[in-house]
Amino acid sequence: MTARISTLLALIGLACGPKEIRGNLTIESINAARKHVYTIAEVDRRTFYCLCDYKGTRVRAGSCGYEPSNPGPRAERVEIEHIVPAAHLGGKMPAWRRGHAQCKEGDGSSFKGRNCARKTSELYRRMESDLYNLRPVIGEINQARRDYIMGEIPGESRRFGRCDVEIQDKTMEPRPRIRGDIARTWFYMEWAYPGHVELTPWQRTLYTVWDEADPVDAGERKW
Repeated sequence: MTARISTLLALIGLACGPKEIRGNLTIESINAARKHVYTIAEVDRRTFYCLCDYKGTRVRAGSCGYEPSNPGPRAERVEIEHIVPAAHLGGKMPAWRRGHAQCKEGDGSSFKGRNCARKTSELYRRMESDLYNLRPVIGEINQARRDYIMGEIPGESRRFGRCDVEIQDKTMEPRPRIRGDIARTWFYMEWAYPGHVELTPWQRTLYTVWDEADPVDAGERKW
């Protein structure tokens, strides 16, 4: 284990242990996790990507210069997003890819994907409920980000007013001040759930640069 990852684990209060007990051991559902995130977020009630103030689950767009690209309900509300997308957590699971005998609708039709993985796999439920990987974001940003990876995009083509986020070619570029937070989230999730979250070589190189350029600050420690 590298010194960088050891420091990360110390920050979040985890110790190395057997492979099967890494990561989230206590929160059993994404709904419970969302409630925890809203409680934690009381220390700094602003959205992660755009730094917009919010009350309850309603965004105060005027507080941050965010301008909706597609005005509607999701542009006005806060949602809880996975930094490492759910598809990267469960996409390799057979239930996600092919379905499962337990994944039947009331009319007898089958389903697969996230809902099937959630229904059949305790490991998936633990992964998607890991608080370290969850942040409050504007719903429209969450919708536009989809399951795209984090990376860097040439230029500054912004779709959301002064919100410093670019999304194109299945890549999302976040503002510089949170790139280290994002990098450390990916490092943690890969460590916590080996074989389910895996960084590519270029991701590992880029996120190491992000980690070093944006070190842990007081806000991340408090979170």
